[in-house]
Amino acid sequence: MANLSPTRRISLWISSLLPSCEDVARLVSDSHERPLGWQHRVTVRVHFAVCIWCRRYARQLRLLSEVLRRHTPDTSPDSPHLPEAARERLKQAVRGAQE
Repeated sequence: MANLSPTRRISLWISSLLPSCEDVARLVSDSHERPLGWQHRVTVRVHFAVCIWCRRYARQLRLLSEVLRRHTPDTSPDSPHLPEAARERLKQAVRGAQE
């Protein structure tokens, strides 16, 4: 460490304070399933400020989610894409579970 430049020392010190890319990738993935708390949101934002790779990962994940959302058929019981027989079986199963 003695032969490192001051800029490199500062860079290493800052990166030691930040979460790892693996931790941030997990948080970014989790954010697509549930809202993150403010602490985690701040952690991710600070990491994004110094890590282009995690910013790219987040952007790719967001785009992938949007594409899947647009091109995945709606399979809710009221969806016109769900066959009528399947829709009726679901309704009967829900009624049976409520009784």
